[in-house]
Amino acid sequence: MVWFSRLYLFLFLFYSPFYLLSSLPTTSPTSPFCHPDDTSALLQFKNSLSISKLYCGDAKWYRLLQVDGVTCDDITGHMIGLNLTASGLNGIIQSNGSLFRLAHLKSLVLSQNNFNCSQISSEFGRFENMMHLDLSYSNFSGQVAPEISYLSKLHTIDLSWNDLRLEASTLKRIIENTTNLTELSLFELDLSSIALISLMNLSSSLTSLDLSYSRLQGKFPEGMFRRPNLQVLNLNGNTNLSISFPKYNWSSPLKQLSLSSTNIPIDLPHLVKCFQNLNALFLRNFHFTRLNDLLPLSNLTKITHLELSFNNFSGQIPWNSLNLERLIFLGLSNNTFVGHLSEICKNNSTKLCFSSNSSNEQLEVSLPLYLERLYLHDNN
Repeated sequence: MVWFSRLYLFLFLFYSPFYLLSSLPTTSPTSPFCHPDDTSALLQFKNSLSISKLYCGDAKWYRLLQVDGVTCDDITGHMIGLNLTASGLNGIIQSNGSLFRLAHLKSLVLSQNNFNCSQISSEFGRFENMMHLDLSYSNFSGQVAPEISYLSKLHTIDLSWNDLRLEASTLKRIIENTTNLTELSLFELDLSSIALISLMNLSSSLTSLDLSYSRLQGKFPEGMFRRPNLQVLNLNGNTNLSISFPKYNWSSPLKQLSLSSTNIPIDLPHLVKCFQNLNALFLRNFHFTRLNDLLPLSNLTKITHLELSFNNFSGQIPWNSLNLERLIFLGLSNNTFVGHLSEICKNNSTKLCFSSNSSNEQLEVSLPLYLERLYLHDNN
């Protein structure tokens, strides 16, 4: 037992995020050690919070204490990158806390911690060199500090999975100041006060936009689908949102489109025609009813992920329409499809034996060559 305790202590010390940060190497083996002022500030930040393996509320906890990255500048030694994802941090980040002494940070990840429903401090606006900020899933609440808009060098920002409200005026300033923004993730924030047309002013460099479950209201700007660099657009769960896709002379560079759990009527043949670059399409709980609705999907030749669960499909699964060459993931659960998948046909891993409820006849179904996940549960 003594030996085990010493081993555990050794592992805890040498794999803890905060162990001897003054001796951590930088990104290069020949670089100087992290600047002692920054090391001291980080240790003080750690000591201002408790460390817990449990996450409050109904969220799941992830893993034991660890740090994914402490990066210091090769020349000055100042800390420029800090990743404390799921490090068990529990408490409130005080506005006069030592975290804000790490003035040279360019990347800060505090996701999957528990900051006790506290507000995001206005002091985050002091990180004038910040390029990547991730505060997702960390139990922040209240209004997003307007000072976040001061971070004019941001390339990516993720505030998702917090009980936060983003006022229209703050979003307007963020859009105006972050001219190099490439990724914006506001999943589950309250954006009910924003004017959707303001999204058209987002950086032309934007490649990814996640506004799922953000209480959007009104008409989504048609011009967003014409943006030359936008590749990921997630609008799931916005039941008061309406969308009109451009009708003529356009094709979209989008590679992922998520419209699950919305009340958006779409012309699927038109959508397929205009989104030829899609490799992921999520239409879960989309109120489809007719199997013929799926026929146009066979033209999505680049698709790898297709989610059609929680619709109202019935009858036999139209395998021919879904035999997409590059498909890796296919979700068809929670519909009312009928039939039985009895076995892999003749030990052929690319085919399934499908039998109808009404006859003993078996249908041999070819599967997409690269299919890894097929979800069919909760059908008939």
